[in-house]
Amino acid sequence: MNAPEPSSALTRLAGVPPRVRHALFGLIAVLTAANVIGTALSPYLVLEHPLLLIALSPDGRHVVLVAGAVPTTWLVVLGTARRFLALVAGFGLGALYGDAAVTWAEQRVPRLTRVIRFIERLFERFGLFLFALAPLPGIAVLAGAARTRFVLFALAGVLGQAAWIRLTVEFGEAVSAWTQPILAFVSRHVVATTVVVAALVALQQWVAHSKRSARPKDDA
Repeated sequence: MNAPEPSSALTRLAGVPPRVRHALFGLIAVLTAANVIGTALSPYLVLEHPLLLIALSPDGRHVVLVAGAVPTTWLVVLGTARRFLALVAGFGLGALYGDAAVTWAEQRVPRLTRVIRFIERLFERFGLFLFALAPLPGIAVLAGAARTRFVLFALAGVLGQAAWIRLTVEFGEAVSAWTQPILAFVSRHVVATTVVVAALVALQQWVAHSKRSARPKDDA
């Protein structure tokens, strides 16, 4: 992942030790790799190691599938902690690069520019109340750029994520009649389904890498 470093970010970067930037991008790299690995191995992990799946890739679909298979408290605590790390990464980007981080995101995904600016206006109006209701990494970037106090950011992020994961668990339990046949099929064909999903994830990563490589260096 390339760091956004337009001139408007230089002031913020001047006083930041290199090890802090390295730690931030190291965290992002680890979280990204964990999510890819967890998704690739999800058919196997959802059956044999559901908590490990959540630790690697706490996506909503994974939470729904493992709901009922592990104690809810463990699921909420682990899922919240893992998702909070992603929020910290977003907050760090915003704190380091300020508005340049938002501009950089718009340049990389132009079709979402209006959405990003709309969310930015909402955050300017509602601040951490919006973040608590929608604790997303993108809004964490805005919180970091706004120099929000980390303690308040952390409190809103943890409470928001815990609430969303709890709701997702309840939804998973409610639709268990539909998910159980899926899990039963995966259980009968765990090797085949894992190979297929891993291949699809590898293909997705290759396509994404090819698009990044083809992008002009000015946009990187």
